[in-house]
Amino acid sequence: MTEVEINGVPSMRLICTPEHLPELIVGRLLSEGMADDVSQIRLIHVCETGARVSVVLEKTPKEEDSPVPDTAASCCTGNQIISDRFRSDLPDGQIASVTWDPVWLTNALTEMETRTPLFDLTRSVHSCGLIYAGKLLYCFEDIGRHNAVDKAIGAAARDGLDLNKCLLLSTGRIATDMAEKAIRVRIPVFGTTKFATDKAVQLAKKYALTLAVYVREDRVTILN
Repeated sequence: MTEVEINGVPSMRLICTPEHLPELIVGRLLSEGMADDVSQIRLIHVCETGARVSVVLEKTPKEEDSPVPDTAASCCTGNQIISDRFRSDLPDGQIASVTWDPVWLTNALTEMETRTPLFDLTRSVHSCGLIYAGKLLYCFEDIGRHNAVDKAIGAAARDGLDLNKCLLLSTGRIATDMAEKAIRVRIPVFGTTKFATDKAVQLAKKYALTLAVYVREDRVTILN
């Protein structure tokens, strides 16, 4: 377990693989609305064991926590947000569209299969790829699908990529909380090898997030 403090406030508990913790934390801060922009993240310190992470965030917190729903039911690892003092609501307005080709997803899936050694070893982890201008730039694995997505988002954000021009491809189902991650960072296309829930599809339509499901090496089903 990795416990995360933001400006001294215990804020998250994560069950994750120990690799790429800085990318995971950056992605989680952005995709959960705890940081509005990567520039607000002033420092991330990971202890030697990876059990504790301290974040210095340039953001004024709420005076008190609002009730925080238990996220364990929808998260395959039991990750929890234990304080929402730095959390912002979903942004207003629809996501700007981007020109893309479904073949980007099918090609990325083929390449991801060669870049997931932990899955080859265990057959029990999720992976997520981030695509920019048709190329798979990042591919991460983790025991949780949320974590893999956050690692991809965090890596791209740390490298200064414009997330509004990126695509995500996950091996996990897209539920509402997964769709919210893409919406918060304004990623316009979210693909999965699995499916999207009805509520996630409704939310995606509201924000003009394109969902692509059942991605295979020879086909893609675009929902909206």
